[in-house]
Parts: sequence; C-alpha cells; structure tokens
Amino acid sequence: MSVQTGQKHIEGYNWSYARTNSKGEVILRHDTGEEIDSVLQYLDSLEEVTVEPRLKAHMLFIGFCGKKYSYYYTTGRWAERKKTGYPTKHYRSKNIKHFMTTYVLPLKEQLKDKMDKISSETYEDLEDLLKNINHVKENNTLILISKDGRKYKYRIGTGKWSAVYDNNSESPNYQSAGFEYFLMKYFPDTKKSEEELKEMGQEKEQPSLIGEQSSNRKGDFAEYYAVTWLWDNGYDVFKNCGCTGIIDMIAWDKENNKMIYIDVKTAQSDRRYKKKMFKIPRTKEQVELGVQILLFDPETRKLRFAEHKDDVS
Repeated sequence: MSVQTGQKHIEGYNWSYARTNSKGEVILRHDTGEEIDSVLQYLDSLEEVTVEPRLKAHMLFIGFCGKKYSYYYTTGRWAERKKTGYPTKHYRSKNIKHFMTTYVLPLKEQLKDKMDKISSETYEDLEDLLKNINHVKENNTLILISKDGRKYKYRIGTGKWSAVYDNNSESPNYQSAGFEYFLMKYFPDTKKSEEELKEMGQEKEQPSLIGEQSSNRKGDFAEYYAVTWLWDNGYDVFKNCGCTGIIDMIAWDKENNKMIYIDVKTAQSDRRYKKKMFKIPRTKEQVELGVQILLFDPETRKLRFAEHKDDVS
C-alpha cells in the first residue's frame, strides 16, 4: 500500500507508515530487514572499523578514521556522534553496507588526499604567502612573528603548528589543513572572520577537537586556547605550571591594573538545552578568592566567561 506524503520514495528503501505527527504530517519508516548477526558479521570483515553494540536500543557505535557514528541497524538511521552533545540531525541509509560504503569508508581516501596535499608542501610553495610576514626558517620549521610580537611555529609538510611563549615554552601541536589554512584561521595578522571563512568554503576544513583524546589533552586544548583568547582581548597571562590548584592562570588587565584569577573549563552539553551547559560550580575557596570560570567550547573553539550567581558580596 502506498502512503501519500511529501516524502519521496527512493529506490532501494522499504518505506511503510509509522505515525502521524502533531502537525498532521505522515511519518514513514524504512526497515532494513537485517538481523544483528549479519550486520556484525559484515562489520567484522572490514579493516580498521570498531563496533560498540547497544542492542537494547537496536543501535551500534561504529568508529572509523577517528570519527564515531551511531547506526540503528533496523531502520538505517545514522548520525555522526558528538562527544559534546546529542546529534541535531539523523540521516537515512538503505542498510549497513550502503551506510558504510557511501558515508563512512570513503573517509579514508579523503583523509589520504588531504594529508598527501599537506605532505607535499615545500618552502618554495609558501614563499608568496610569506612575503609580508616576519618569519625565520629553521630546517622544515617556520617561526612566524605577528605584528604584535606573538610567535608561532609551523612544521612544513605536516600541517602542525604551535604557539611559542615568552619563556620559549610551546603549546601542544595543533593540526591544520595546510599552511594557507593556518594563516587564515589562526595567525593574527592574516586571520579571517568565521563569516569570511564560510564564504570561502574553508570553515568545514576545521579539524575537530572532540575526537578520541584523553581528558588531559582536552584540558590542554582548552587552556592554550584560553591563553590566546585572553591575549586577543588585551590581557597579559601568567599560567599555572603545575597540574593542581584552584586556578589555571592569572590574567592581568593592564589598562585597569586588575588581576583576574581564572579556572578554565570545557563546556559540556545538556540534551535538554540548546546552549552548552557547565554543571560543576566553583568551589568555596574559588568563590572566596573571586576565581572566574572561563568556558571553552571544543566544537566552535569559542570562549566566554561564565556568569556566576554565587559571588561573595
């Protein structure tokens, strides 16, 4: 029986009536007709694919090339899994083979093409981009100095870069999609706005900070992004060199001669709200000292100070 709806019937899908929603729209359901044993057997035949079954939900977490997907094997619905929250949109596939061969497995070739392009970089290729940038070349590393005196290191042929601080210590290495992208996204003198990047089709190239990383490494990302964000906002920054303590760094507002004690936290999502929420309040000692929580969103790389309702008057 055919059901009249606004949704197109696509060849290879087995649509049937599921329900009518509150708006009076007919919702269709696609059934893959596959059993869990055959799905797992197929996935087991693929190299570099990881599987975490969630059988009560008829769902699998499937990992490949640093990405993880939720896949509902009875309906073919899938979404890329975000560690910072629940997916906002699900997509359809005909069955497990269609899902893997169409949406997942091609990632490896795409990543290989991207890395091949980065690995073929030479200093001669970058000379035009470097014409108006103060820089020094040391072997395959470029040391770039911005107009306001900040230093960055870029490793030619790897896409990796780091910030260099006044005491010559360095941030962790971050991955970019090549030198031109590094200049547009991160280097202060040539950095473009998000709107400009989107217009150029570059924003989608941003490497994710929410992949398979340890909690310590995620904390490193948050703190080093906090340092550069505070610099951009006119602060001098003094970082806690240890791994413990109630503050991560001190920011000095030179204009107002004011010190701000800062604890950097990675924003977390709550499925009930659109905004990313942070659920751990300040400790009593932090409240008494006036420590400010600086929230870092690993998905957008944006930061903001939290609004505290527990300030001591």
